[in-house]
Amino acid sequence: MCKRGMVFCVPPAMWQFPAPSVIGGVFLPHSVGRNSWGFSSFAHCLLYGIAPGIEKGCKQTGIRSVPQMTANGHPTPKPIGWMNWAVDLGSREGETVLDPFMGSGTTLSAAKHLRRNAIGIEIEEKYCEIAAKRLSQEVFSFE
Repeated sequence: MCKRGMVFCVPPAMWQFPAPSVIGGVFLPHSVGRNSWGFSSFAHCLLYGIAPGIEKGCKQTGIRSVPQMTANGHPTPKPIGWMNWAVDLGSREGETVLDPFMGSGTTLSAAKHLRRNAIGIEIEEKYCEIAAKRLSQEVFSFE
């Protein structure tokens, strides 16, 4: 059990998850793929629980994004800007972020940059290797 959680997903798979507290996400003006109505232009993010620090003011539950994903050997890499937004929205400095589908490690990279602890789980060894190499090459200065 946890206080809050976030899941990036697309319809119809998103309807298989428990009802979220809120649906947020990333608006993609250049679209991401075809669907039965045309093109998808929104990457949904299911938000569970309550945002940390909400008593201090409203949080932005959606962002606009135009960066291209950087090819790194994983079939669905996410731009670091998405994960910086998501990690900052869903956690506070010093907390632990869990990514049970780590892929190439973008969420862990954002957590590291934002001074969060992070745990990544990935079933595919080749993606673990990509993430490990990526994270070992990053150097951050928190001065």
